[in-house]
Amino acid sequence: MIRRILIINFLIITVLAGLPASETKDGLIRLLLNEKNGSFSFFYLAGSAAAGYEPLISHHLSPTSYLTVNVNGRSYQLGKPGSFKIKTDNTRETNAIVYESRFLSVRQVITPVKTSSSHEANGIKIEISIENKSQRDTPVGLRMLIDTYLGEGRRRIPFITGSQDITAETIIKSDSGESYWISKRDNLSLMGNIINPFNEDSKTPDYIHFANWKKLNDVPWNAPYHLGNSFNSIPYSIGDSAVCYFYEPDTLAPGASFNYIIYLTAEDTKWYTSSQITASVMDNIEWPELDSETNEDAAADDTAAANGESDILTLLKLHEVISQFLAGEILLNEQDLLEIEASINRLSGNR
Repeated sequence: MIRRILIINFLIITVLAGLPASETKDGLIRLLLNEKNGSFSFFYLAGSAAAGYEPLISHHLSPTSYLTVNVNGRSYQLGKPGSFKIKTDNTRETNAIVYESRFLSVRQVITPVKTSSSHEANGIKIEISIENKSQRDTPVGLRMLIDTYLGEGRRRIPFITGSQDITAETIIKSDSGESYWISKRDNLSLMGNIINPFNEDSKTPDYIHFANWKKLNDVPWNAPYHLGNSFNSIPYSIGDSAVCYFYEPDTLAPGASFNYIIYLTAEDTKWYTSSQITASVMDNIEWPELDSETNEDAAADDTAAANGESDILTLLKLHEVISQFLAGEILLNEQDLLEIEASINRLSGNR
């Protein structure tokens, strides 16, 4: 029996070694991208280098985490033989897989990211763009199935969010007020966004379905939802958890693109819930109404911008942000203040 197990293990390692895969190591993250079907696995260095990397999602010979596109009501699992050809487009900075058909182009780019609580890369950012190559308006949707496992096991909670423990089948909509989900083991966690933590150009998922992996895998698109069902699919799949992001079909014009962004990282609740001092903060500030501006004032602003002095205007706005914060009119967290300080230093250096 032991000899057979050793032989099987050797065969698995041999097959894995023969797969056409690219490997990226950055900080605490090791990313494997299968160039044949576009599937990926990523691992986290939870302890010392000698202890090795631990997988953050289930790692199998066949992909159990994957993308599905829905075009005109028909679903295509990307990476399976069919209408989509697969090619890689990797550089030193990016790991990209492109799925091409005569009517659609899907590009998936995976890059390491660092959250605010970490000094090194501790997660990945998945960027997906879908371009309509046809000559007509086309309904296009996307779903991403992620085979989780850290929260599985006896007396464990498969998922937690900011306000609840998820111990049975659950759907969370993007307008629920939840920002993230966590699949957690004693010494290791996988965290994902429900809403994008940044003001980025990406579609928001209509909902996220937490359910048994086989239940979500066995359907081409939507799985029937039964609130409170266990994470079991007896007798085949017991305590098997998964997360599925659903972006329902929306009309995509010829030549246009939809963009989607999903973050998967180690646990950092502050990073997922903090507003950032980027466009999101600046756009949400209610600037005080000024008295009616004279033509002379407007001309002065135009001249300042033309002379490269728009930096001064930005510094004045940042000063106003700080003033509103000190007056208790707006809320800023530590990350916001660090971003403001960095912006002030950069703008001051430009003078």
